[in-house]
Amino acid sequence: MRSDHDRLRRAVDAEARARWLGERFPDGIPPQWWNAVLGLVETEVGPLRGLPRAESAEQLAFAAVLLAQAPALGGISRCEAAARRVRLAAIACRYRPPLEGLPPELTPDGSARRLLDALPLSRPQARAAARLRRHRLDSGEDRYHVPGEPITPGRGAPGTLTPLQETERAVGDLRWVVDAIEDPEVRAEAAAWLAQHD
Repeated sequence: MRSDHDRLRRAVDAEARARWLGERFPDGIPPQWWNAVLGLVETEVGPLRGLPRAESAEQLAFAAVLLAQAPALGGISRCEAAARRVRLAAIACRYRPPLEGLPPELTPDGSARRLLDALPLSRPQARAAARLRRHRLDSGEDRYHVPGEPITPGRGAPGTLTPLQETERAVGDLRWVVDAIEDPEVRAEAAAWLAQHD
């Protein structure tokens, strides 16, 4: 994974990165690959790792570049890319003093705004979908998939997320930055989502 990460960093532009990834993954980029590459960045840039501040900022900025391309390249949704930005912004917030020169999408405000814009459901839609899911589970109409059973229409293939699942998973990440958001509207919206999520 380290060699993939290094090759991607050496690719000077988005086109070169996309070309290299297309050659590396002719059948599409698996989500696990994105998790590994982005997880590597998240692990390396933490303030306790002891990297020079400039190198940490450079790694974070590189991750932002990858996340800008990721949904178009496949294997990661727009919502998941936005949630990853929130996690990176949370890591950047741990530095004292704060890291300088980060892209706006890796600030608490910028990352939260992008995530809120990328959620597949509105708050009322998520509330209604959660109520319906609860009703189906309580009535026995829905249950977890048992391996070997056929997948009925309307249920995704194992490993895929419904819009409600994707929304809930992403909203949980807002808790890492909500207290650092300066824009009152963005902060209020993030807090409202978190209150509904709990």
